[in-house]
Amino acid sequence: MNSDERNIRLEIYFHLVDVLALITCWSLTLLTGFILWFAPTTKSVGSLNWLFSLLQFEWGKLHLFMGVIALCITTVHLVISRRVLQRLNHRHNLWE
Repeated sequence: MNSDERNIRLEIYFHLVDVLALITCWSLTLLTGFILWFAPTTKSVGSLNWLFSLLQFEWGKLHLFMGVIALCITTVHLVISRRVLQRLNHRHNLWE
């Protein structure tokens, strides 16, 4: 295996990891945002341990954390994919 083939394999691997991380982080952000609608605001004595016994405030912190990570990974994704984006920018008709 020469260095060109190794570089191509490495680039494909980075793109794969990048896309999987992007999908995972945005999915977890969406999931925690959805859970925020149903999470209890206070703990009551007779309540069950619902969703790891986290309150709405704690789910909100987790949602914010996942959102920041997702934005960072999106930025990395855009930097990695800049060549593709530059090629799209130079085309007159995007449907060609």
